[in-house]
Amino acid sequence: MSAVDDYILELLNIEKRFPGVQALKGVDFRLKKGEVHALVGENGAGKSTLMKIIMGIYTKDDGRIVLEGDEIDIRTPEEAHAQGIGMIFQELSLIPQLNVAQNIFLGNEPLRRLNFLNNRRLYSRTRDLMEKYNVREHFGLKDRIMNLSRGYCQIVEVLKALSRDTRVLIMDEPTASLTKEEEDTLYQIIMNLKSRGVSIIYISHRLEEIFRNCDRVTVLRDGNLVSTEKVSDVTMEGLIEMMTGKKLEAAARHGRGEGNASGDEKNVLIKVQGLCWKHRLHDVDFHVNYGEVVGVTGLMGSGKSEIARALFGIEAYDKGSIFMEGEEVYIKSPSDAVGLGLALVPEDRRYEGLMLMHSVEENVALPLVGDLTRWGWFQRKTARERVKGQVGQLDIKTPSLKQKTEYLSGGNQQKVVVAKWLTKKPKLLILDEPTVGIDVNTKAELRGLIRKMVKDESCGVLLFSSDLNEVIQVSDRIIVLYRGEVIKEYSNTVQVKEEYLHRAIQGIIKE
Repeated sequence: MSAVDDYILELLNIEKRFPGVQALKGVDFRLKKGEVHALVGENGAGKSTLMKIIMGIYTKDDGRIVLEGDEIDIRTPEEAHAQGIGMIFQELSLIPQLNVAQNIFLGNEPLRRLNFLNNRRLYSRTRDLMEKYNVREHFGLKDRIMNLSRGYCQIVEVLKALSRDTRVLIMDEPTASLTKEEEDTLYQIIMNLKSRGVSIIYISHRLEEIFRNCDRVTVLRDGNLVSTEKVSDVTMEGLIEMMTGKKLEAAARHGRGEGNASGDEKNVLIKVQGLCWKHRLHDVDFHVNYGEVVGVTGLMGSGKSEIARALFGIEAYDKGSIFMEGEEVYIKSPSDAVGLGLALVPEDRRYEGLMLMHSVEENVALPLVGDLTRWGWFQRKTARERVKGQVGQLDIKTPSLKQKTEYLSGGNQQKVVVAKWLTKKPKLLILDEPTVGIDVNTKAELRGLIRKMVKDESCGVLLFSSDLNEVIQVSDRIIVLYRGEVIKEYSNTVQVKEEYLHRAIQGIIKE
């Protein structure tokens, strides 16, 4: 058999452009039959874009897709499924109220005559599928999804994809929210699939998983193919260097780099002790001082967003204590958090941070409604002056304050989210991945703004970011999360190199 015959899927010279950016620049990717092939790269490298082209979510601008020797054109997810290609996304697509069998065959239900559902065949096929991949012990056919753990839901997603006779399975960050035991179960399924000839494209930021599960690895950077190698031929350090494009050295800093790690001084703004939430956070301790930027970093699923949401009252944590200026507080809702002087810029600005159909002025002024309402009348003129001030300070590019926010660029939308909270002059600004998906210049502006905010020591900033360069540049102290636990704190960031953080977020601590 020739090398070409070994390939089940080939992506050749794939290009994809979006307004103002070329996301993929002549990328080649070849998947062998029955292999687990890792696809890695930093945020914005083009991984998700390439996979969405395979799934027919995006259409390629140039290049060829070859499946088992035949050139094909995939225009919709339905066409991808018909070709035996399936994908498990980071966000699960299950319906909580339905049971396991109903979810697995949702949209692909076995039918009797006159299109009536064949329940007997539905459960029989589900039972066969679960026995085939050895998962019968974990949950039952009729267990409702709402009663399953995240890990078992992930397994149901895998079975759902395999129910369509999938030959190529794409797994996007499949272990991001799983416990260690759930990960082990998933790994066993992956090996089972591999032994049965299913080809897997495995996307993960957890590099130790690549070395545990994968045969080959392809590295993308800035929309370009860097290299495809056998996993056995590369080291973690070499993989990191291919992803970043540089020898990992200390980045230029904006922060002082001399954080106060003791938490015993009088200028402590917020202190968190023993924070626990389900299986995602385990006895998390940290504090933030006035005039300080504390960076929190870790892989996807390490617990960054969970801490942010717990502090802001979006999620009710199971156990732990929160102290503001030395006094214990109880944050049960976002309104409680705002009342205490907290503000949150969420990771998903479009769905959680903005009202896209409303104007810039309405978005920025929203937190002021309570403060500027007297006897049922909103002081619109005062609000507008404050909005103008913030729009000018952040240099938000908008034709007018009446412009609908949905028509702004991603970077300017993010500035609007920040601006609306700055009008409240918060004591603690919580930033969850604040620079994801925005251009380089806007990133620099926001980073400069973060440092400017804490300069007079009237507030503090808690920065959650997976951008290691950003964390090093902006933070006075750095906290590393791994599987929901704080495993390392750097109180002098001047000495921190990006290489150290790359190792730490993988759970490898090297002083």
